[in-house]
Amino acid sequence: MEPNPKNKTEYWNSSIQLWLKNIVYDNIASATKNQTLSVFGTFMVSAFWHGIYLTYYFGFVQWAILVQLTKFFYKLSFFLPKSFRSSWAATALVYIAGSITMNYIGMAVVLLEWENMKFFYSGLYYSMTIAMVVCLLLSFVVKTPKQKK
Repeated sequence: MEPNPKNKTEYWNSSIQLWLKNIVYDNIASATKNQTLSVFGTFMVSAFWHGIYLTYYFGFVQWAILVQLTKFFYKLSFFLPKSFRSSWAATALVYIAGSITMNYIGMAVVLLEWENMKFFYSGLYYSMTIAMVVCLLLSFVVKTPKQKK
């Protein structure tokens, strides 16, 4: 019942997640010094590992975006009062939004066939995909507060 999509991803198949982090993510990160590129590269390796369906790549790119957005929204949360950030309402909001988004993304992986996936996503006007991409682009320009150590 983890509310945070980034943490759900890490807990999902923890032995594989550990391998992906230690072998793929860390190597990309040390070579590029770019955390965003490391996340996307790791998700592409995971998509390739799962199979050759194009829908896997579409879903895993969205999943990488979600992981990046989770970090961005966490930083944005410091603009909110601390009392709200630690409230049950905030936890419920994160859990519900994360679960809905992960289920939306998961449909790309479950449907397998490109036409089936297009039918599903077009029925929702690609709304969540568009919202995630817009938020990701905003994350590159919006200044977030630094966390105090």
